[in-house]
Amino acid sequence: MMIAGLVAVSLLSDPCAVQVEPYLTQGFQQFDQTDEGWRGVARQDCYAAAAALIEAYLAQHGEAVSAHERRSLIWHKGQMHAFDGDHEAALEAFRLTDRLADGQPINQVYNAATIAFLEQDREALIAARDQLAAMPAPDGFAEA
Repeated sequence: MMIAGLVAVSLLSDPCAVQVEPYLTQGFQQFDQTDEGWRGVARQDCYAAAAALIEAYLAQHGEAVSAHERRSLIWHKGQMHAFDGDHEAALEAFRLTDRLADGQPINQVYNAATIAFLEQDREALIAARDQLAAMPAPDGFAEA
């Protein structure tokens, strides 16, 4: 399968190499919200591999996941690129999630703050921080 070649090189030469196919059989919740999915790979500091897994999952399941789930996966792919130091790829993902916004002002401002941080735009970052601080805390925030 072509997707497997994107992530798995030689398991002997790359400690971050993963077999893609088992991940692609997972449902969204397992893949996105548990260590059995991309998060387990990321916890090993294999951020590029985690981003590639998310991309492969989107390629296979993109039409089957909800708009919210798709946005979440793209956001997490952006985070993985950012942790890996690939800020251009991270910004591309974050800008895409901005275009796919769910209409929640808090998400839009958080997204703007993240983009400003990666672009090292202090003025925009402070403006977004001030906007976030003025918003009511989301439901369940205190328990998180």
